[in-house]
Amino acid sequence: MSLDAESVMKPSALVKECDTQDGIVLLHPKTGMMFPLDSVGTVVWKGIKAGLSLQQIAQQIATNSNVLQEQVRKDLEEYVAQLRDAQLLDSAVSSESKTHWFRTLLKKLFGRRPSQAVA
Repeated sequence: MSLDAESVMKPSALVKECDTQDGIVLLHPKTGMMFPLDSVGTVVWKGIKAGLSLQQIAQQIATNSNVLQEQVRKDLEEYVAQLRDAQLLDSAVSSESKTHWFRTLLKKLFGRRPSQAVA
């Protein structure tokens, strides 16, 4: 699954985490694997848990590290793919698909698209 800038990831419900002085350590109980996160990984994990999009997380990291946002975004996509491959994250949801269900519901309820004006 490809990730776009507006993708919002969700931590797997199985993952356990522990805060340490060096960052967060993630544990996947099914695989028994532990994943220590450095300071940037901790920022990414907290952003994911807060429901931020990849774009928002990349912007936050770029602002705090003086690295170009485009480079941060590319690195972030690779990092998130690694977390997903390790079964630490559930599927990505794009912001467009998050609103699609609402538009569909409104159309079913009112028989028109939400952007159509009411006369």
